[in-house]
Amino acid sequence: MDEVSSIPSYVEGDIRVAWRPNEKWELALVGQNLFDSVHPEYAPGLGGGPFQIERSFYGKATFRF
Repeated sequence: MDEVSSIPSYVEGDIRVAWRPNEKWELALVGQNLFDSVHPEYAPGLGGGPFQIERSFYGKATFRF
């Protein structure tokens, strides 16, 4: 069995909530991989086999000019 077929199937969910106080600014909060704390993924070409992808959260501020 190769590395790709040894990774079980999974379902993940992401969410992004954004607010535009005016036409120039946007503030966003993002959550990724919310259903599990970690899950394996295969990245061909990076070597080392499957990688553990963790749940993550971040904020983003965008200014348009």
